[in-house]
Amino acid sequence: MIVLSDKRISKWSFWRKKGMLIYCLASGVLMLLYMAVGYFVIQSLLFHKYEWVGIIAFGCTGMLCGSFFAIAYWYDNERRYKLWLESQEE
Repeated sequence: MIVLSDKRISKWSFWRKKGMLIYCLASGVLMLLYMAVGYFVIQSLLFHKYEWVGIIAFGCTGMLCGSFFAIAYWYDNERRYKLWLESQEE
C-alpha cells in the first residue's frame, strides 16, 4: 500500500493528480506482488512444490484487498495533505 508519512505527505500531490482509480490499482498491484512473492517463498520452503494456480489466486486476492484498503488510505492521505497545505500557507 502506498501510505505516506507526515514527513513525506508533500509527495501526495503526485498521486492526487493521477486520481483515485490509478492509486487504488497501483496499491493493488503492489499488494499482488508482495503476496505472490510471499506465497512463492512459503510454498517452496515448506512444500517443495511450485504451483502457478495458487500463486495467481493468492496474488489476485491480495490485489483486490489492497485496492479496497487503498480507498481508505486515499482519504487519510488526502486529509493529511490538506492539513499540510494549511500549515504551509501560515
